[in-house]
Amino acid sequence: MIGKYIFNKNSAKQKDKQKLKKTHKKTKILLTAILLAVIGFFLTSKTKIQAQNNLETKTQPPAPTILIPQNPNITTAKPVIAGVSLNNTIVEIYLNDILTGQTQTNNHPSGVGNFFWHASEPLNLKAHLIKTRAIDINTQQASDFSDELSINIIPFGGPALLLPDQLILTKPLSYVEGVAHNDSFINIFIDGISVENFSLGSHSSFAVGFKHTLSHPITSGEHTIYIQAKDQTGRVSLPTAIKTFKIIDFPAPSLIAPASNLKTVNTNPVIEGFAFNDSLVKIFIDGIIDGEIKVQNHPSQTAHFLYTIKNPLTIGQFHNITAKAEDPRGRISQNSNNIQIFTQYFYIPPTLLGVKDVGARALVYGVAHNDSSVHLLIDGKLDSAFTPDNHPSGTLYFEAYLNNPVTYGTHQITAQAFDSSGKPSKISNVLYYTLKTPESVAPASEIEVKEPESTKKEEASQEDISVQEKEDTGKIEIIEPDPAGQIETPDEKEGATNIDAEKLAEEEAVPLDAGLATTTNWPLLFGIIILIGLAIIFIGWYLGQKRKLLNEGIDKLFSEEEKSFDAEPLDNQAGAKIVKSKKEKKNKIKEQNSFIDDLPPPPPAI
Repeated sequence: MIGKYIFNKNSAKQKDKQKLKKTHKKTKILLTAILLAVIGFFLTSKTKIQAQNNLETKTQPPAPTILIPQNPNITTAKPVIAGVSLNNTIVEIYLNDILTGQTQTNNHPSGVGNFFWHASEPLNLKAHLIKTRAIDINTQQASDFSDELSINIIPFGGPALLLPDQLILTKPLSYVEGVAHNDSFINIFIDGISVENFSLGSHSSFAVGFKHTLSHPITSGEHTIYIQAKDQTGRVSLPTAIKTFKIIDFPAPSLIAPASNLKTVNTNPVIEGFAFNDSLVKIFIDGIIDGEIKVQNHPSQTAHFLYTIKNPLTIGQFHNITAKAEDPRGRISQNSNNIQIFTQYFYIPPTLLGVKDVGARALVYGVAHNDSSVHLLIDGKLDSAFTPDNHPSGTLYFEAYLNNPVTYGTHQITAQAFDSSGKPSKISNVLYYTLKTPESVAPASEIEVKEPESTKKEEASQEDISVQEKEDTGKIEIIEPDPAGQIETPDEKEGATNIDAEKLAEEEAVPLDAGLATTTNWPLLFGIIILIGLAIIFIGWYLGQKRKLLNEGIDKLFSEEEKSFDAEPLDNQAGAKIVKSKKEKKNKIKEQNSFIDDLPPPPPAI
């Protein structure tokens, strides 16, 4: 029992020892954690304090010091600004509180370097405030602004203008005289506007006299003038005193023709106007001189002139025409009134085909473009004007008797066409018509009398070529018109191909009447006939091809319909009627598309 008690007692002691060990271990762990926390807090606080100390050590750099310019009055428009600043800094230059430029400091072993800045643009003639600021290159810390320095750009030495005030001239002002400093750049102002500038050289006296010729002389009127100088840095001088001069007006010419806003086909129009006696009138086209003309004096002191444009005007453009007058003393007038004209292309001219003999009032016939008004001219003078009826082809045919009987002899017959707006064409080809004196005319019994053609023949003669399709072959037959009543010379008869031999023999047997001699432009007539014939052949071939294709399409269409009807038996009489109507419709379309020429045959030759 005693042993058992001793054993139990020892076991209890061991358990107490183990509990005590565990308690000590936990206590050590807790103390270690507290110690680490205290150490971490201390280190963190130290780091923050050190960082704060480092921030406090980043102080602003000191402001730069401006050393140049020392004199506030500057004699250059591009001054130099220099001074000192801390090493490794960028110096900013401010003019009138505006950042104008910057420069880097040149480092020095002492820790303070110098900076230098030269203005690139000239400064105006006024007071300017200058200040600087330094920026540390490493920390980008900016210093405070330096003390402001006020500078004043002194004007450059002004030139002298050698021209009296209130001057009255009778000729244009062509040059300017004066004196200025060496190497000056002179600017001339007329009526407050800079018109010209030029540079001067140098002289040992430091002053240079000049006489500058104006590229554009000042003409009439009252004007003001002054000059201003610049040095090589751009520093301007004070302007000279404003002087007034007056140039007595020379009368400007007046243009009276052509009318303004005229549309013309003439590229060398005639300019008509008036100018003062002894004037030399210069004509300008779009501001460029075209030529000049000396007027012929008149007792009224106002002379009339006619000037033909020398350089052809560009077609399809508007042109402005002005003039200036100059007198023998060199006075130049102001610009005349402005005339604006538009040059355009000619209208399509007519073509005269021939003349029919009806005595002193010959019958002229030809072709022209639709909507044309035709003027007949005899020996270049207007005989008559008429407006023929249009033709669907776009080219109308006309016949017209001469309005005024011609005199004995040979005459030129021409024509000119005008469109609806009055635009003219060029003159047509020329036909010659001769009316002989009665003594040279053969007896009336020997002359074949030709009756005038009927109205139907005149209308039919508008067709230069009639086309007739032959039903059996499908070809196109070209029938040339018979030039009935046309008078040919013997040489033309030898080359004629459209007059049969019998008629030619009869005409050769009959002596020519006094009014039967004329000249016909056969090459032109044959060329027109051939071109129209080729055009009709092509149109006939084209219509034939279209007709063939159309018939083939109709045959194919109705053949398919017939097959469809043949394939299905018709149950009643209505079906048979539908097939019959389809076939009748097909035949009717074929008849409508067949080419049938209903043109009447050409009139028989007289």
